[in-house]
Amino acid sequence: MTERTGFSDQELSAYLDGEAPEDVSGAIEEALPGDPALDTRLERLRAAQDGFVAAMEAALAAAPDMPALPQPMAQKTVGAWPYGLAGVAAGAVLALGLGWNVWHRPDPGWRDVVANYQSLYVTETLAPIEQTPEARQADLQRLSAGLGIDLTGLPEISGLSFKRAQQLGFKGKPLAQLTFLTADGGPVALCILRNGAETSPGITAEVLSGLDTYSWTEDGFGVLLVGPKGSDGLENAAEILRDALKNTSA
Repeated sequence: MTERTGFSDQELSAYLDGEAPEDVSGAIEEALPGDPALDTRLERLRAAQDGFVAAMEAALAAAPDMPALPQPMAQKTVGAWPYGLAGVAAGAVLALGLGWNVWHRPDPGWRDVVANYQSLYVTETLAPIEQTPEARQADLQRLSAGLGIDLTGLPEISGLSFKRAQQLGFKGKPLAQLTFLTADGGPVALCILRNGAETSPGITAEVLSGLDTYSWTEDGFGVLLVGPKGSDGLENAAEILRDALKNTSA
């Protein structure tokens, strides 16, 4: 069984604003005492929010006075402005929060980078792609040779439609990416990196860049399955793929 060990930046921002659901707030508060990294993330998000608010206050203080408006319009403007500013602030803070954890760390890990990249995928990214079985097998053979692990025998998984396999890289190391669409069009990726890590005891479930991720290491390879948050069957797919990838050195 897997258990959730991470929280998205959206959830942490909502927690700081007092707007997170009770179950999320309770889970964060329960995890904080034993998770220094989580506490650090909260402090960074809080600093980003405070910095944005200070910048907005300074900009408003330096702005020229608005010209006088007819009374009915002025009354509407007075009521609408705080909500407009709140919307701008919320959007900017969310953007700061999403990007901060990945791009402002001294050395973001490969799973963070992959999840951030995968968050750009939409249904239309993969839906037009159609490969013949022969082309698919050729791509998998090419990736297997470069990575040193046999990808040609991976099983088909119910609910996931294979789209393509391509070679990526992380810090000079080959990274294989296999992409799929769920039955309802959600983009999913299986990424494998030769990182020399020891085999992990189980699968780790996290939310990274707003996506559900399931990761593990096996015989020197890091593996990450990433897809839309709340996707049915993604955890089961991770367990099937882990079993299939064991002892498959090319």
